Amino acid sequence: MRGTAAHDGGAGSPSRPEFQAEPRPAPANQVATQARSEKARSESGPHPVVRSSRLWLWVFAAFALQALAWTAWFVVASHHPVQEIPLVRVR
Repeated sequence: MRGTAAHDGGAGSPSRPEFQAEPRPAPANQVATQARSEKARSESGPHPVVRSSRLWLWVFAAFALQALAWTAWFVVASHHPVQEIPLVRVR
């Protein structure tokens, strides 16, 4: 068991520097994914196309809709004034 973790106290042990752990090769699926992404980058030009977030558009649309609802509410309310109803009889 020469060079194993059980023998020398772990990879990269300071007492035995000659038994350094060798880096593992990347899994095959990771290598294939990297190759595809590099190919896509080289075909798309120097800068990849980044799609911006449209969250600001949804926030603005919600704000505009709320403002229209409040405006409609105040217009209708201004045409129909509240009538006062006495709660106590005046004698």
